[in-house]
Amino acid sequence: MLAGCGFHLRGYGDSQPFAFQRLYIASPGPLGEVLRQQLALRKELKLQNVGQGADAVLSIDQENSEKQLFTVNGSGQVTQYLVLYQARYTLRIGDEEVISPTSLQLRRTLSFNANAVLGKESEEQRLIADMRADMAQQIARRIAVVRPSAGRTDIPVLPVPDSGAPSTQESK
Repeated sequence: MLAGCGFHLRGYGDSQPFAFQRLYIASPGPLGEVLRQQLALRKELKLQNVGQGADAVLSIDQENSEKQLFTVNGSGQVTQYLVLYQARYTLRIGDEEVISPTSLQLRRTLSFNANAVLGKESEEQRLIADMRADMAQQIARRIAVVRPSAGRTDIPVLPVPDSGAPSTQESK
């Protein structure tokens, strides 16, 4: 029933193809690993282990998380923290920088209870992991819509599949 309405799981189905077929992700941090896991679901994209031979290189230049005091109660005890997750990335297709250094930042609030410090510590780690997955999805969506400059012949650009919408032209 869901397939009839066009629903498909993220990473599956008829999604827009990338402007490249082979991608190398240059990232020593955990965001790169999450990106690799998510992009591995895309059948038309081959992830490379080394930059040589890749059509495109996605570089995660910076990745960090931090926790800031957000709210305190009347007696001065912390009740909420603000958790920030930041990343900066660049995408190159061949010699062309198609996405110049771009920074993304996610913010989430985390309630705090001094009586459950261990549980809240675990909750904070889970929140950061979820933020990392959200960040990876945002980056994947952004690199999916990138197209190289006109006139490039060294990168094969795959055609965008028909959306399945009825044509407005009459056939003769």
